[in-house]
This record gives sequence, C-alpha cells and structure tokens, in this order.
Amino acid sequence: MNHIKDLKSEEEIERDKMNRLMKEVNELLEKITKLDTKINEHQKCKSDIEREIVLQKQMIDDKILLEKECEDDSMVIFST
Repeated sequence: MNHIKDLKSEEEIERDKMNRLMKEVNELLEKITKLDTKINEHQKCKSDIEREIVLQKQMIDDKILLEKECEDDSMVIFST
C-alpha cells in the first residue's frame, strides 16, 4: 500500500514539475510575442523614416534642379 502511495506521490511531483515548466514556457512565449510586436513596431518606424529620407532627398534634388534651371534661364536672358 505504501508503495502505491509513493508512486502516486511521484506522479504528483512529476505533474507539478510539468505544470511549472508549462507555466514557464507560456510566460516565455508571452515575452517573445511582446518582443516580436516591439520589433515589428520598430521596423515600421524604420521604414517610415527611410521613406521620409527618400522623399526629403527627392525634394532637395528637385530644388537643386529647379535652381539650376533658373540659373540657366537667367544666363540665357543675360546673354541675349
């Protein structure tokens, strides 16, 4: 009878260990999910910033081109 009780006790101990491990795994998965969400948010921000940089560069290039065209036009006016 005592042997059966010991076996049951061992089973309970193993079940408790398993439950604790599963709880830890679930907590870790939750942390991973939160980190993944943060990474995705940062990636989106990075993409937004990169897009803005490209737009700003294009605006600068357009402005330089426009100024160059204006200079060229004024050179034509002065040369005639």
